[in-house]
Amino acid sequence: MRPFGKRLVLALALAMALAAPGRAARIKDIAGVSGASGEHLIGYGIIVGLSGTGDGAKTGFTNYSVASMMEKFGHTLDPDDIKLKNVAAVMVTAELPPYSRRGGSLDVTVSSLGDATSLEGGVLLMTPLLRQADGQQYAIAQGPVSIGGFNIDAGSGTSVRKNHSTVGRIPAGGRLISEWTGDLIMDNRVELVLHNPDFTTAANVAGRINEAVGTEAARAFGGGRVSVWIPEDRREDTIGFLSQVENLDVSTDLPARVVINERTGTVVVGQHVSLKDVAVAHGNLRVEIRTSYRASQPAAFGEGQTLLIPDVSASVSDSGQQLAVLHDNGTVEDVARSLNELGVSPRDMVAIFQALKEAGALEADLVIM
Repeated sequence: MRPFGKRLVLALALAMALAAPGRAARIKDIAGVSGASGEHLIGYGIIVGLSGTGDGAKTGFTNYSVASMMEKFGHTLDPDDIKLKNVAAVMVTAELPPYSRRGGSLDVTVSSLGDATSLEGGVLLMTPLLRQADGQQYAIAQGPVSIGGFNIDAGSGTSVRKNHSTVGRIPAGGRLISEWTGDLIMDNRVELVLHNPDFTTAANVAGRINEAVGTEAARAFGGGRVSVWIPEDRREDTIGFLSQVENLDVSTDLPARVVINERTGTVVVGQHVSLKDVAVAHGNLRVEIRTSYRASQPAAFGEGQTLLIPDVSASVSDSGQQLAVLHDNGTVEDVARSLNELGVSPRDMVAIFQALKEAGALEADLVIM
């Protein structure tokens, strides 16, 4: 069996195991509670202490930032007179976890905004972090930057680099100064948002919750949202009620889909994918051009010089495949067996699946990454 065929079998076997009929998943694994997800924070900061790898003279906003900062300490500087090699302007980003409390910590990421070549060894100065939705400051960030690598330039075009040296992390570098709880409960109800919207799955989630709670508490709105009303006798223990709901097992469903990653040669065929009767012939046209050189020398004691004359030859070959018949089938295993008979490469597999889709023989969505 060819290597690609082995990868295809493994991918299909995994898809069969994950998409087995009747397989149940916990609600917490397929949906999240609206208002209980994290929020993005962003800020603009200055990193100092670099070893000559900071922003150059062309990055004017770094000069103005340093001048403004120094003015707060009682020093007035002309931005045009500042020469910075050990300072870099960065954007600071972080994830604000739900139900954050004042005094908690969070990791932050710093990314060079100018033309700095490395943030190695730098220290981020105190930077306010804002929530984009309301512009309110929720945290401050400060601390030494870790890039997990290095960038060394030895001159004359010789350099050694490990990892991406203009982006770094500051573990626990952010400190929360405001609390954020989100809007978890509205009008005595919570909203469940499905990670993969699907009408069948949404209906199953609502039905399973109603079955467990014993009332018509849940209702699906579209394929991606399920509203759950908290029963009156459970409103004093909302967290316990949500814990019960998110641990319920529910039957999930997904549309028939074929996902292909041509770069890695990975093909994943989901449940319910089927092929109609179709015949496929696929050949590989190969054009090869070779250039060889021979020397042309003048006669002895004659005028002239030795020359290299190129000889170009071209050849065309077509390694045609036999006509293969893919029969009507309805299981993932049958699809895998039929496609492995062709023994084609990943690039050819993309063309075959596209042709099958155009011919109406592939009864599934085709997604090419």
